Amino acid sequence: MMEKKKAVLWVDWVVWGILMAVLILAYTSADRFLIMISRGGQMIFVPLVVLFFNHVDWKQALKERERGLILCVAAGILVVVNMFLAKSGIGVVFDIANLLLILYLSDKIEMDDVSLVIIIAGFLQILSYWTNHDGSGYNANTISMVVFEAAVISALCGCSFLSKWNKGWLVYLYLAAAIPTMVWPIAKQFRGRTTLVAVLVMLFFFLAVPKLLWRIRALYYALMFGGLSVTLAVPALFTRIYVSYLNRGLTFSGKVRIFGGREPVWLQFYEAWAEEPWTGIGNDYAAKIPDLLFFNVHNGLFHILMVYGIPVFLITLVLFGMVIVKIRTDEITLAKKLGLSLFLAMVAMMATESYIITSFSNLIFFFVLLVIFRENGGAGKDAAQNGQ
Repeated sequence: MMEKKKAVLWVDWVVWGILMAVLILAYTSADRFLIMISRGGQMIFVPLVVLFFNHVDWKQALKERERGLILCVAAGILVVVNMFLAKSGIGVVFDIANLLLILYLSDKIEMDDVSLVIIIAGFLQILSYWTNHDGSGYNANTISMVVFEAAVISALCGCSFLSKWNKGWLVYLYLAAAIPTMVWPIAKQFRGRTTLVAVLVMLFFFLAVPKLLWRIRALYYALMFGGLSVTLAVPALFTRIYVSYLNRGLTFSGKVRIFGGREPVWLQFYEAWAEEPWTGIGNDYAAKIPDLLFFNVHNGLFHILMVYGIPVFLITLVLFGMVIVKIRTDEITLAKKLGLSLFLAMVAMMATESYIITSFSNLIFFFVLLVIFRENGGAGKDAAQNGQ
C-alpha cells in the first residue's frame, strides 16, 4: 500500500483560505454569485490541483497502479475526447474533473486543527451575514441551500474540532439554535423544498439512528448505496409517469407534479442523450435541446450520465463506491455520525438538483468527506461523549 506523501501544511492553509474567500464572496451577494458560478468550475479546479500535488506522490501512485488515480486519469481522458465528439466547450471538463479530484483526495488529506478553524470561521461569517440581510436576490433554492450549508458545515467542523476537549456535544446546542431560527425559516420563506427535505433527512439520521446501527456494515452499505440508487431512480420513475400521462392524453397537474416541473426537463435531456449515450450531450444544452425548459439537469447522477456519457458515469460511480467502502464504521464518533448524516442529506438533495456535481456544492461535499476521513483516522475521537 502506498504511503501518504508528507504535505506542506501552510499550502493547505492558503488553499482553504482561498476557497473560503470564494465561498464568502459568492454566498453573500446574489450578483457576485451569478458572476462567479459561471466560472466556479475553473475557480475550484486550481486549488484542488494544488492540493493534489501537495498530498499525492503521483509518480509513485502511477508506478504502483493505484486504482483510484488510474480511474481518474481514464475518466479525464474520456472527458476530453468526448468534449470534441460532443462539440462541447472547455468548461465541460471542470465540473467532472473537480468531482473526480474530490472523490480521490477525500482520504488523502488529513485535516489539521488550523484548517478546520479556517473553514469554521468562513462559514460562520456567511451565516452571520444572513441574520440581517434579505436573500430574495438569489434563486429560492440557492439562498435556502446557502444558509443550510453555512450552518451544517460550521457545525460539522466545529464538532470535530471541539471533540479533542470532549466538547463535541455542543453541536447539539448549536444545531438547536441555528436550524429553527435561520435554516428552516429561510428555506420555508423561499419555498426551498429541497433544503427542507435535506434538513429532515440529516436530523433523522443524526438524532434518531443510534451509533450501533451505523456499525452494522451491511446496514451502512444499504443506506449509502441505497441512497445513491434512489437518487438516480427519481428521474427515471417520474419521467416514466410523466410520459404515461402524455400518452393517455391526461393533464400532468400539480397533484402529480411533485418535483416542480422537472419531469419534462428530465425527459428532454434523456431524449437528447439517447442520440449519443456514450459521449453524453456535453454542456451546450441549447444546441442539443433547442426548446429546453431549464438549463439545469436537476439531478446530480443524471447530470453526469446525460452530460458525460455512460463510461464516465460508471467510473464516477465506482469512485463513489470506493469512498464509501473506505469509510470505517467500527467506531462512530459524534462528528462522523453527523458527517454520514450530511452525506445522506446531500445525496437526497442530489435527487432534484445537480448537487454535489457542480460548483459550489461540490466543495461543500468535499468538506463533509474530509471531516469523515479525519474522524476515520481517529483525530478528535469523542468516544467518551454522551452522543447517541
